[in-house]
Amino acid sequence: MLGALLNSGCAPIPVNTATTSATSANLNTASASASAPASATAGALKPFKEIIKDSKEYKGLFTLYQKDEKVWMEIRPEQFEHPFLFSYNIPSSIGERGLYGSQMGNSYQVVFKKIGNQVQLIAKNTEYYATPGTPQALAVTQAFSDSLLASATVLSAPHTESKAILIDASALLFNDIPGYSTRLETTYRIPYVMDRSNSSFSKINADESLSGLLVNSHFFTPRIAATPLVPSPVAVPTPPQTTPDPRSFFIGFYYSFTALPPELMRPRLADDRIGHFVTTSYDFTEDTQPKTSRHIVNRWRLEKADEHAILSEPKQPIVYWLDKNIPEKYRNSISEGALEWNKAFEKIGFKNAIVVKQQTDSDSFDTMDARHASIRWFVGTDVGFAIGGQDIASNSQLAIFSGAAASPDRKLRLLQR
Repeated sequence: MLGALLNSGCAPIPVNTATTSATSANLNTASASASAPASATAGALKPFKEIIKDSKEYKGLFTLYQKDEKVWMEIRPEQFEHPFLFSYNIPSSIGERGLYGSQMGNSYQVVFKKIGNQVQLIAKNTEYYATPGTPQALAVTQAFSDSLLASATVLSAPHTESKAILIDASALLFNDIPGYSTRLETTYRIPYVMDRSNSSFSKINADESLSGLLVNSHFFTPRIAATPLVPSPVAVPTPPQTTPDPRSFFIGFYYSFTALPPELMRPRLADDRIGHFVTTSYDFTEDTQPKTSRHIVNRWRLEKADEHAILSEPKQPIVYWLDKNIPEKYRNSISEGALEWNKAFEKIGFKNAIVVKQQTDSDSFDTMDARHASIRWFVGTDVGFAIGGQDIASNSQLAIFSGAAASPDRKLRLLQR
């Protein structure tokens, strides 16, 4: 069972012409308000403290405030134009055809940019590079664009002391940032769209180095096309089979804003003769080289506590958290399987490089955030496989997931991030 180790629900929604028109109107209104230029001036904005009055404060990298269904995000002046790691994972989904819960998403180096009364979340284009301060660097910025992930209007006047401003977190994150509608259309050939008016925040986590928000995103389509009278010459996928109503379901997106490490790790160039997971970028500093690609090895940041010892424990071990959704009868076996990798690390001088901990019901953090390497259990109607992958952008974190409810031989599914 452990051979591959290591490396919400929605009630049916009746849709008729009236409800479809109303929902479409809501979506169009939300879309228009998100894209329309802000007309309010700074003098007309509400005082910071008035907006957050009687709200619950989540103090963290970006302090968050919650009152009823509203969540506001505080951005301080020094946080604009400052790089952060922004990542998303997918803790809940449909449970079939590759659309499973406990899936890894993507990550970006982002900055917040303020233009007038609008705050933009910009994904920086880090794939193309030239030595800073050179004409080549200017050429690269002109050649390869950044991307706008989301934007929100400034809601408050600056705080009287910190000069921070507030934005509506839903305006920023109640968007299909992961592009999941494309995945849905690819799978079902049905144009599902995200419904902002029926999406909500399910969880908020914040501390000095992270702010995380779980969005319960509602996707819908007004109608399912009727079955053609004449069979199609090509196979046509059926609508979702795992939801009460195939026109409506919820997908969970866990978004993390994380501080970048204050001390950069020295990069190591990959060797073509050795198999590595790598991050590839393209360096245009010198135009006389035969190729521009650079492949940097993705690796854990391990440092010996005693640099002179042949075998030393690390300053900071690699910690794997067993998610509380793992059946209790498998936890010991999964933990033992993960710890077997310590034997490999001993060959390079590290003792107890890997530590396994169990998440409990009293733990408030989410194992899907950008800082916790996690082992999670997931089920689906058609899962029965093992798969390996890696994405070190999210602080070199590992996630391991488990296999199918429909399959008699449950298999572990591995995903590394």
